[in-house]
Amino acid sequence: TFEITWKKTYSAEDVRKAVENLELTVHYQPKVAIRTGEFVGVEALVRWRHPKDGLVSPLQFVGVAEANGLIYPLTCFVFSTAMSQSAVWRAGGLSVCMAVNLSVDALETVDFATFAHEQATRAGMPTKDVIVEVTESRIMRDLRAPLEVLTRLHLMRFQLSIDDFGTGYSSLAQLQDIPFSELKIDRSFVHRGNIDQTVRTMYSTCLGLSKQLKMITVAEGVEDHHDWKFVTA
Repeated sequence: TFEITWKKTYSAEDVRKAVENLELTVHYQPKVAIRTGEFVGVEALVRWRHPKDGLVSPLQFVGVAEANGLIYPLTCFVFSTAMSQSAVWRAGGLSVCMAVNLSVDALETVDFATFAHEQATRAGMPTKDVIVEVTESRIMRDLRAPLEVLTRLHLMRFQLSIDDFGTGYSSLAQLQDIPFSELKIDRSFVHRGNIDQTVRTMYSTCLGLSKQLKMITVAEGVEDHHDWKFVTA
């Protein structure tokens, strides 16, 4: 059994070795339909199974990977692993959508769309059942390459989702420039919404915007029965 380590910081060399030594692993968080409670998909989440420190949170190493040119190989690992897992599930009769997080930094490599399509095809995964979640953790100086990759993914029929909407650098401008089909409301606007008026207001605003744009809405951070009742209402 591994406990998630939260406080320790890691260097770029530590992360590079983790990628090279295949210490990264992927966990799958379920997604359910609010109206029916039906299990409809999963989100692939990377973790670092450190040989000494146990299970390391992505908060401790993804930023390091982004800042040191390591996010592309990390992203490719997560994506290919998720597609392989989808193939196993489908062979067993479980066909659900697979969502994979993509840092905008990873989209600077224009070949990613081709890589993603090849991986999905090899796994027998219809691209319409693959959701690419775009997370912008910092301001990009040049958006031409990311926009080109996202456009190519869209033309290949991958679904595009804007992750952590309402925080960081996600904005209305992104909804205008990129053909997103899904909007994910950040957990800070979901959890405790039943008792916090500010959270409730922010959630309702994001939900209303998503509905008006005819997008699928995903609520992150449903952690207990109170949160479930809040989002179902």
